[in-house]
Order: sequence, then C-alpha cells, then structure tokens
Amino acid sequence: MPRSEYVFNISKSLLKNGRKARHGPTSWLPVRPSTLAGFAWSLLLTSAAHAGIVVTVEAPTVQASSAVDTQTIDFDSQSTGYKGSQTFNLAGPLTATYSGDQFVIAADQYGGAGGIGNYLAIQSGSVVALNLSSAQAYFGMWLSAADSANQLEFYNGNQLVGAFAATTIISSLADPAYFGNPNPQFAGQNPDQPYVFLNFYAEAASDMFDKIVFINLPLATALESDNHTFSTTLQAPGAIPEPASLSIVGTLLLIVVSGRIRTRR
Repeated sequence: MPRSEYVFNISKSLLKNGRKARHGPTSWLPVRPSTLAGFAWSLLLTSAAHAGIVVTVEAPTVQASSAVDTQTIDFDSQSTGYKGSQTFNLAGPLTATYSGDQFVIAADQYGGAGGIGNYLAIQSGSVVALNLSSAQAYFGMWLSAADSANQLEFYNGNQLVGAFAATTIISSLADPAYFGNPNPQFAGQNPDQPYVFLNFYAEAASDMFDKIVFINLPLATALESDNHTFSTTLQAPGAIPEPASLSIVGTLLLIVVSGRIRTRR
C-alpha cells in the first residue's frame, strides 16, 4: 500500500484534547497510555527546514516492528505495579532507563501486545524520561488506546530533535480496523480509541536520539504502550509520494512547525 502525507502549518503549541479516565488502582489516575500501513508523517520539528524524524504506522492489528536490526523491551519480565525507575540491559550493549512515575500493568483492554504479558502505563500529568546509553536511529512502540493527551519528545543530548502528538493519529486514521483492542482476549473492547504500532526513523546520523520523553497531559487518561523497539541502523521508512497523489492514497498528517518548539521541563 502506498504511503501518503499531507502538509499543514500549525502553531508551536501541541494539540490537546481530552477524554474520560478509566481502569486502574485508586493510587493513580490511570490516564491512558511491519509491513508498513502506507502512512507517514513528520514529527513536530524544531524547524521547518529540517525534518529530522519520519513517523510511519504499521497496518491494523500489527503490534511489532517491521524495522531491521532491532531489539525490544516488552515489560513482561517486570513485576506489575508502580515504578519510579526501571532499567533494561539489552544487546549492543544498550542500557535503557525509564525514570519518572510509571506503572507496569498486566494486559487488559487498554494495552498489552498480543493480549498477554505486561505493558507500560504513564498516568495523567506525568512525564517519564527514557535515557539510552547510545544514540538510536529508530524507535518503535505499540501505542494502545491512544488519546490526545499522549505525546513524545526526542532528544540528542539536550537538543530537541522532534516532538510527536498522538492527536495526529486520532484525527487521521480512517480505517476502522485500527479502533478497539485487536486481541481476541479483549476483542471489541474500547472501540472508540486507536491501537497502532508507530515507527520513528531518524533521517540522518545528526537526527539520532539518546533520550525519549513520554508526556501524558493532565486530561484524566493514560499513555499505554508496549514492545518498545530500538535500532542503531539508519534505515529508510519507504518512499513518500508526491503531494499531488495525496488525495487518492491517504489521510495522515505531515505537521511542520516553523520556529523552535518550547520544551516542557
């Protein structure tokens, strides 16, 4: 399926929208966390002249990466419950440390790739920083029960490479197969929210990142994700068609920001 993108000029503010809270222990607000599907769009970027990271989505129901030379954190080895910090040692070597208020949750209608194991949940109004011991050229994750509070920022050292708002998904995925939990254990549950595997590709070595910040806005929802996937290999996400073909082949957004994005710290 051909990949497509639309181009828009927007303000520096990340788009915001809300929805109701749901499951979870009372000790936290569970604000909600490849063949390529044929869609691509850019991150909200630090400058309009430099599109440093390209984002694509996998086909509906796909819950793992199609990128090459990857390794994955699936959270299944972790005990469930609150974590102020958790560290994973991968091949490479790569050390990945998640710092901030976060929860490891057993698979339910809101997350858990394959409908089994565990997933990562970040509560309303929380920020979790993922520090990586080496710069990565690719990051992928299954974003489940996505909502407009969910955002990501990518850094190379202290330099913001790009920022992503899940609003682009919610407003742009036209295929109804993306909506609702796709796993048979929870089939038909939570039908109003998309479940989608996202791929983030650095376009050049200068766009590689060693920190990812997961942000969940204070909208009484959560950011749920699983199968965090990494690669140091620069790889093409696939050809992008000319703008003239966009009206035929897709509806996802390419959002470019002129000027710098104000970082949230």
